[in-house]
Amino acid sequence: MNTLTLRQTFALVALFVVTSATFISLDNRAALTPLKTALYDIVDPITRGFARVAQGPGNDSALEERLALVEAERDHLYAETIRMKDTVSEVEQLRAQLKVQEEHPDWTQLPARVVNPDPTNQQKTIVIDKGTADGVQIGMAVVDPNYYVGQITAVEEHSARVTLGIDKTASVGARLESGGDGVAYGVWQDGGRMELRHVDRDLTPKEGEYVVTADGDTQTSRVPPDIPIGRITGEPKRDIQSDTLVLEVLPYTNFEDLKVVTVILADAS
Repeated sequence: MNTLTLRQTFALVALFVVTSATFISLDNRAALTPLKTALYDIVDPITRGFARVAQGPGNDSALEERLALVEAERDHLYAETIRMKDTVSEVEQLRAQLKVQEEHPDWTQLPARVVNPDPTNQQKTIVIDKGTADGVQIGMAVVDPNYYVGQITAVEEHSARVTLGIDKTASVGARLESGGDGVAYGVWQDGGRMELRHVDRDLTPKEGEYVVTADGDTQTSRVPPDIPIGRITGEPKRDIQSDTLVLEVLPYTNFEDLKVVTVILADAS
């Protein structure tokens, strides 16, 4: 193994002293500041990265707590927005009810709040917060308030069940705007909405033509006439057995957004 001579050792010590003195002098005059800054910019991120690894995930607890607070505030604001939308929808429906009352002074109308849809979603029904104590009876018409919603099919003292017009068990006497009587049936369980059946085969209904409630159906005798149901969509189909037309009806009512409805306690007769 090679060893340093005494002369070489003294030479290295002298070189070290001179180099150190030079760096100290330059540093005192701030001549090394650019170099130090550049080295710090390179080394500091690496140092902090090793420090985070060494300290473990607990070092980010403050950041994680702040993030959780922000997410909670976001969720709160989102929930408030949904509640505000529901309130606006309910106010709009109440305003529409007042307008209908002015247009139909011969109707005895009872506003009711929707408290529960069908929990199984197998039938299209809703529960309202009015019942026999308020004069509600089976068979009465329910509107939203401008359009036909359905009929009361079960009633208790302070609540009632409404079967919506799109349910497969629902039917109501109806007619075309241009003339031509029929019966509107719900077909939701069959993948549709409503159908107008038993229409005279010689009629030529137009796309978009209005369908309204009509007199003459004994099962729906409590439903006043001329309540808008929906409009015709698609091409007429022929029922071979009865030799009549079957028309697809697109209801006006948004059945998924019912907040307040109106029960018609007395019709126009």
